[in-house]
Amino acid sequence: MIIVCDFDIYYLKRNKKIWKGFYIDPLFEDMLTQIAEDTVTYFTKSGTASDLYEFVDTLKAKYVHMYDHITYLHNNLFYTNFFKAIKGISTFYGKVGLDEFTEVNPKTIKQKVQYILRRINKPLHYQEMASKVIEWFPGKAVKVNTVHNELVKNNTIFVNMGLGIYGLKEWGFQ
Repeated sequence: MIIVCDFDIYYLKRNKKIWKGFYIDPLFEDMLTQIAEDTVTYFTKSGTASDLYEFVDTLKAKYVHMYDHITYLHNNLFYTNFFKAIKGISTFYGKVGLDEFTEVNPKTIKQKVQYILRRINKPLHYQEMASKVIEWFPGKAVKVNTVHNELVKNNTIFVNMGLGIYGLKEWGFQ
């Protein structure tokens, strides 16, 4: 592919922490690698995902003072886009964390249903849950029976409130 433009495009070399890519404004690759290392270290130690913009504020507080002459470090959009370039980091619906955290990368039907119920914060009918799984996690078809089987099988997490409506046990339902 050939890119023709009237401004300079630079190549960001891939390293152990950052995927390869291109950028327009001058970047400091050592600084970006340090931000990536700090991000991975933070989530490895914490063991849980964080709110996206709370974590961005944490990074901004540290790096704006260290590199006050770099204007893009003041911009939240820089950090949210940069998280996509950091190996092992995922963002999902306002959360950021390591790829293995279910809050940012739910894999199983059970994890996806838990995520949906926590996000909506009210009990749902299992058929509606199946449609939400398809809507929020496109790419793989989900059968209504599969969702219902997961709800029935995991009765330590989900509570049948009658007529096919399920909630989370953590909400205090029995």
